[in-house]
Amino acid sequence: MKEIKKEIVKKEYFYEYESFDGQLFDNKEECEKYENSAKGVILQKIHNCIAGEKHDAWELMGGYEDHKIVAVKVNTQEDADNLLQFYYLEHPWILENKDTNECAGNQVKRIQRILDRALKEKDCVLMGINCDDEYYFINTRNAIIVNLTNVDMQPKK
Repeated sequence: MKEIKKEIVKKEYFYEYESFDGQLFDNKEECEKYENSAKGVILQKIHNCIAGEKHDAWELMGGYEDHKIVAVKVNTQEDADNLLQFYYLEHPWILENKDTNECAGNQVKRIQRILDRALKEKDCVLMGINCDDEYYFINTRNAIIVNLTNVDMQPKK
């Protein structure tokens, strides 16, 4: 956690507290509570696996200007498990309904395939972050490269 000192007026100061992932809090207790929550602990583990910085999705792949893309390196089974656990914390309905809802079940299978491929190939998982700071899986870096390589660049007639 980083304490940030800011000047208000006439050398009066107030403090903000910045968590490991850049979120700002007005008081130290709230920041500590966030960092110690299940989501905070998992995010910190994932934060250590992030390859480079978050990038603008528009610049990298085309898309919405307010979406970001982050590459998360999956080196170990623990990295894959942390990423999966984080996703379920972000989207609890998927885990709760995976056995009764076909869409949720397919999403779980898709995510598991992405994580298995990333682990096997020691690859990065590309995740999107939408304007509401919700994360979603895109694919592995290698899978995207292979798909782009196989795209017929000739215009359809």
